[in-house]
Amino acid sequence: MSKCTVQICIVPKSWWEPNSPQPEFSQMSGEAIAIEHRLPKGVDVERERSRHAICARRVEQIVRLLSQTPRDAAQYGLIIQAGRPAAGRLDGSYLAVLDKMANAVEDNPSWQSYRIGASIFPPGDQNTPFSIAHHILGFEHLARSLKLDQHPQVVQRLNFLRWANQNQCGVVELIDIYQEDLQHDSTPVASQSQTPIMLQELVEKKSAGDSWFSSDFEQSLNHQQQRSQREAMTSEVERALKSNGAININNYSHMAITDGLHDFVFTKAPKSPQLLKVVYEDGSQGRPFPIYCLPQPELEFIQRFSTVRPLKVAMLSIRHMEMDREVDMAWFRNTEASLRRSCFADTDYFCYQETLRQLKMLAPQIPVFIHLYQTGLEPAVVGFYRALVEFLLSKDPNKPQLAVVPRYFRGLGVEYRSGEMWA
Repeated sequence: MSKCTVQICIVPKSWWEPNSPQPEFSQMSGEAIAIEHRLPKGVDVERERSRHAICARRVEQIVRLLSQTPRDAAQYGLIIQAGRPAAGRLDGSYLAVLDKMANAVEDNPSWQSYRIGASIFPPGDQNTPFSIAHHILGFEHLARSLKLDQHPQVVQRLNFLRWANQNQCGVVELIDIYQEDLQHDSTPVASQSQTPIMLQELVEKKSAGDSWFSSDFEQSLNHQQQRSQREAMTSEVERALKSNGAININNYSHMAITDGLHDFVFTKAPKSPQLLKVVYEDGSQGRPFPIYCLPQPELEFIQRFSTVRPLKVAMLSIRHMEMDREVDMAWFRNTEASLRRSCFADTDYFCYQETLRQLKMLAPQIPVFIHLYQTGLEPAVVGFYRALVEFLLSKDPNKPQLAVVPRYFRGLGVEYRSGEMWA
């Protein structure tokens, strides 16, 4: 059984601006709106829609991770002033209202500009297409025309939207589906089917020389925002180590986190692990992350893995559907890794334990080369790489030779780029 609710996330004005404190949000939301603007021209519609879905999902992921639900109405302003999205909730009956409105729009094309069913509404006045103010006018008009303007969820949604507009904020709307009576089976799953497949079985198939995809495309990283995040993370880690403080992981994208941690884990002169304290935006603290503890892979080792067929692994199942044709399996089930736990640190710990469990399944006689196609659930990223470092540090003589290369979705025609090897 499942239960649906809708979150209206009020997002501060600063997030939408070019010098946003959340640059990935600004970039992805801006591109999603630009695609909506281009779609009526009918040029390359299939690709445009696919790209829009990718941008919208990433926007929703960022907001979902960083939004805060106020205890009372007075707290909305305080949360926004602190630079965080403030989330309000509608019950599932709003979806029935939305369905009626969507059907009405299909029968009356002049109402399409109201953007019924859209999820991203940037700040702007009534004369700015795609803005929250423009949407409020259309939504009000449609609700009155369909005699839905007194529906409690319509009234509540309009109250959220008006408050956001009056405070020069935008809105991102999320639909949450809660699964009830789920049976949690943590066996890895193939992304293109629901049939459980053991990790070792896939490794053996790849090593046996089964059919493979065309060669990967690479794109050089030349992105000022990612470089700035990586530099900022390096500075925060160094300050935390000097002051016995902690690094707030949610300040950075999953790409910056992975590359930044790699810089601190691998060194020319490894020593006993120094422990880096990790905290999340919700105040929870994860297990410390071991750094300065692994030697940099030598050229001979890297060249040896260049002849090994990589196992392509999505970090999370059902997260990016466009990734399905690229990967052999998913490392975490989305329903488990994204489960609403009490805090981000709990998600981190689940992913850490699950990664250790799966790595211990690997047979010692087969070199394992994983291409890890990552997504933006930061606690899952930290949990995975913490477990990987501990596995690489272990003295077990029977453990396999293992190398992991992160793969980052770029969405710029050439779709993915590689990060540094963890081995």
